[in-house]
Amino acid sequence: MLGSNGWEVIKKSHGVEVFLSGAVAKCREIDEKAADHYERLGGRYNRHTLNILEADWVATNFALYYVNFMVDFFQRTEWDSIASLRLGRPYFNFRKVYISFTDGTSQKWTVGRINGEVLLEIFNKYKK
Repeated sequence: MLGSNGWEVIKKSHGVEVFLSGAVAKCREIDEKAADHYERLGGRYNRHTLNILEADWVATNFALYYVNFMVDFFQRTEWDSIASLRLGRPYFNFRKVYISFTDGTSQKWTVGRINGEVLLEIFNKYKK
């Protein structure tokens, strides 16, 4: 199941939510926070430990998550806190996802080409 690594982390604290979908993702801003978290736990983030920032996006019936599953770090955003989600043009097998939040901040994620469309479909369904 795509996104299952991320789901394993999430269900420890949000197990009542229902897994909808998930896949590989990349967001520099969140990855930097995950690296800081890893170092606070005593790890050393460097070029030899780059793989610790592998991440998934996971959508549930309540929220959208970005999960750095190797360091048990995630960002949880309830659907109502997302003002907009739009897709950039596909390039190769990837797609940028531009997320604007109701507090005025925004993030840019990179996801798989097809998975971006899946994420947009879920957002449109669960955004109230």
